Amino acid sequence: MKGLKQIAVTGCVLALMSHVQAADVITVPGVTTTGNVTLSTDYRFRGISQTSNNPAIQGAVNFNHESGTYASLWASNVSGNSTAEIDGVLGYATKLNLIPNRDTTLDVGYIRYMYAGSGDSAPGSKQPDYNELFGRLSLAGSVIKEDNLMVGANYSNDYFNQSDNFWYFSANYTAPIKDTGFGLVAGIGYNLFKNSHMMNRALGTTSNDDSYIDYKLGTSFGVQGLTTELAWVETSLKDSECVDKKACDGTVQLSISKTF
Repeated sequence: MKGLKQIAVTGCVLALMSHVQAADVITVPGVTTTGNVTLSTDYRFRGISQTSNNPAIQGAVNFNHESGTYASLWASNVSGNSTAEIDGVLGYATKLNLIPNRDTTLDVGYIRYMYAGSGDSAPGSKQPDYNELFGRLSLAGSVIKEDNLMVGANYSNDYFNQSDNFWYFSANYTAPIKDTGFGLVAGIGYNLFKNSHMMNRALGTTSNDDSYIDYKLGTSFGVQGLTTELAWVETSLKDSECVDKKACDGTVQLSISKTF
């Protein structure tokens, strides 16, 4: 019942976001608006399930200015003490001429992660909301034509549940599989906490380590105007280190997205 409530709340948020995108009450010169909605068998963030291995409905609305600045709002249902996660992003993206005949893009910005219904205002409770700064470098045609390699770093001075300093280093690669209509999707991330105590506070784990690795490998393909991704997602965490073992287990994740 709680899961249905979470999805219903998130659905309302997504409907409002869609209305904002479609209403077109105010037109700002040089700004384009896009959005997307995704249905997924699970919401995995940095390898950890945020919905206790249950389905998620997610969506975003994006405002992009011709100067390269942009703003976006993203939402998803989550499990636990919150009903929804809502992320706000402010960023700037620009082309760089680092390598001849290769499109290179630098993307930097700020993310605010917010958790609705968490009751985080209670005296003595841990604050789940947090901020991150990020930088990403994307290289198109790095190995084959139409592929994309992106490397990035995120930093928070006080991560989820007030778990102090946190760094996230990642690399993601996508490429078309020639003449098949399918694409390769791969990613790896390194999560670094201040110490093992802070990692356990953020993740609800019982590890003696201060870091872990997440990774995924899968394929993407189009179906009737929809983008579909099927991937294996896993972490280096052991089952014995996770209070919710299913949240850390490797899983096959299916997501279907529609861009508008």
